[in-house]
Amino acid sequence: MVDLILPPDYKNETQVDGAQNHKKQNNDNEINDGGIQKNQKRKDQKDEKKDPFFIPVYSDIINTVEELNKIPREQLLTIFSKTEIDALIKRAGNEKYIRQYYHRAKKKYQKFEEIFGIKINI
Repeated sequence: MVDLILPPDYKNETQVDGAQNHKKQNNDNEINDGGIQKNQKRKDQKDEKKDPFFIPVYSDIINTVEELNKIPREQLLTIFSKTEIDALIKRAGNEKYIRQYYHRAKKKYQKFEEIFGIKINI
C-alpha cells in the first residue's frame, strides 16, 4: 500500500462540505421550535431503564442480604437454582439454611463473577 503525501494546504472538499452540513443540521435542531431541544433525548437514544440489556453497576463484593436483594432475580436465576438462591439469602441473614444447596451455590460463585462482574462473599 502506498501512502499519499499531500501538501498542507490541500483540502478535501467533501469532508469540509459534510462538516458544514452537519453543523447546519445541529443548529436547525436547536433553533426549530418543533425540533429537538438541547436537553431532550432523540428517539433513537435508548433510556437505560427501558433497555432490557442494561445491567446496573453494583458494589464489587456482595456481603449482606440487602446487597444480594439488589441484584435482579433474573441474573441470579441464570446461574443459581431457586433453592440455591434461598440458601444464599438465609445464610446471609444468619437464618437456618440447607447446607447442600448452599455448597452447590458456592461452587458457582466464580462463574457468576465471570459473567456479571459481581463477587459474592457470603
